[in-house]
Amino acid sequence: MISTLAGQQTKDRGYYYLRSRFELLDIAGSQRIVKKRHDATAHPRYLITKEDLFQRILESHVSTGHGGVKKTRLGLHDKYCNITERMVAIFLANCESCQKKKSKPNKGLVVKPLCSSGLGSRGQVDLVIMESQPDRDYVNIMNYQDHFTKFNFLRPLKSRTAAEVAYNLIDIFTLIGAPCILQSEWS
Repeated sequence: MISTLAGQQTKDRGYYYLRSRFELLDIAGSQRIVKKRHDATAHPRYLITKEDLFQRILESHVSTGHGGVKKTRLGLHDKYCNITERMVAIFLANCESCQKKKSKPNKGLVVKPLCSSGLGSRGQVDLVIMESQPDRDYVNIMNYQDHFTKFNFLRPLKSRTAAEVAYNLIDIFTLIGAPCILQSEWS
């Protein structure tokens, strides 16, 4: 490409295309290809070779503190003209430091489901307090659920006394039988 730009080969369409987009710049005795500048005071943007591509992206990526695609690309954009966002994204996908830094999904507390062996082996009693919206005399609702079948029984309560809850539980137990284990979050 340097020989084509220097005009050492025959001048064909490729020569004129390269001349319209790029120019040669002498730096300390070596010729470098830069993107054509509109004025001579502008900073040159070098055309980088495939061999130097990895090293230049690595330098920019480390200098931005292992920044993302856009930060790394922005650091390269001022100096080099042929590094695309896709090239930077491929590089970052293989950066070991960035892969270690990526947040892994936090595994929360794993709750084992309660296993019931059969009908009536485990039951749960809960009270729903309806004091803000009572239905006549009833201010609470008792909810009994069989863990095996997930079948619910609802009973209205006039108060939260143990006697009234026990009376309604006996009514439910005469229908389906008493469970081996009775759970309650209510004291």
